[in-house]
Amino acid sequence: MESKSVIISEGERPIWQKVIAALFYTFSIFFIYYFFYTFKFNVENELTKRPAALIELAIYCFLFGFGFSSKNTKFFNLKDEKYKNQYSVGPIKVGKWKALPMLEYVSVFKNGRDVFEINVWYKRNKHFNIYNYHDEEESLETAYYIANQLNIKLLDATEKNNYKYLDMVKLKDKYHKPESSN
Repeated sequence: MESKSVIISEGERPIWQKVIAALFYTFSIFFIYYFFYTFKFNVENELTKRPAALIELAIYCFLFGFGFSSKNTKFFNLKDEKYKNQYSVGPIKVGKWKALPMLEYVSVFKNGRDVFEINVWYKRNKHFNIYNYHDEEESLETAYYIANQLNIKLLDATEKNNYKYLDMVKLKDKYHKPESSN
């Protein structure tokens, strides 16, 4: 059966990140509360500046909390030729469907920080960044799965100046795990 959609998700955040996010959200609420509790409008600029800094702190805390709690999911609807890049924090989800450009290939390359990036390329030089891995074999396996689902080519650029398209038929034997029969 042919797949009509591909969903690529970061997965759930670890508990320690959720705890840090909760702390930042709590501080953000506290700073907003304290701002309204202590704020007295005064014509003198200095007295107004100090409480206004609380709002700035609240915004920073909220943004740090968002960074520790947000999750990015990419949806590719191949049947309707649309995609959506969705950000979510808990039950709140933001993202809209857009026309899917003609996808050309999936690439895996090693960046300057020794991280293997997986990208889906379209319009020659534009791309969706899908995953980042520290392990080359894991990144190639994930890239194979994505290229196979999207029915496009796979470019191995893990070695600098040695780019090559991989044979998807040969990779099928390596990465496709046969179903066990009981």
